[in-house]
Amino acid sequence: MKKTILFILCAALLLAVAVTGCAGTGSAAANNTEMPKHSIVDAKTDSFGTVEQLESAAELIVKAKRLPKEEAVITRSQNTVVSSYTFSEIKIEKIYKADGSNLKEGDILTILENQAKDEENNTIYHIAGYNMMVPDCEYLLFLRGASTDEKRYYVSLGVNFGTVSLNPDGREKGYAETGEEIKNSFEEYEEIWEAARKKYA
Repeated sequence: MKKTILFILCAALLLAVAVTGCAGTGSAAANNTEMPKHSIVDAKTDSFGTVEQLESAAELIVKAKRLPKEEAVITRSQNTVVSSYTFSEIKIEKIYKADGSNLKEGDILTILENQAKDEENNTIYHIAGYNMMVPDCEYLLFLRGASTDEKRYYVSLGVNFGTVSLNPDGREKGYAETGEEIKNSFEEYEEIWEAARKKYA
């Protein structure tokens, strides 16, 4: 009887982990047993006052699902981190605008996200306070194309403006250098995010 109860409890625990889906915080969770530090990196970004401005500036507007695949890119100079970002993958679910491209629903794109975890010093870098998209969650994205010699990818307009969460994914939480959460750190984006959801989602 005790073995049966133990088996049921273990099965329930595994099921609970499996169904959490996009309720977690993605890469913000450290593999390290010690809680990661957060470094908020100031950056000059484009600003947008209306959804129409975002639409006009975007080369690509899509509804997409964030996929699990990601690659953190950390660049150092004399043991100091000088740049940090993550290449993530998304799957297009719906296209609203696609200037000069032959993209279609179901295509997988690479997105440069302005957050990365440096495993060496257990620090998560947030450029302009950006929080990464969460695997299995859906997003409305206002994008422009970019490329290197090796890779074609897209970036969200205005870092934060162009990444609109369509699920409760926890991305609206800001962080202090100590790792504590900061409330209302995304106030300047919320009005445009909500207007974009009403128009497209």
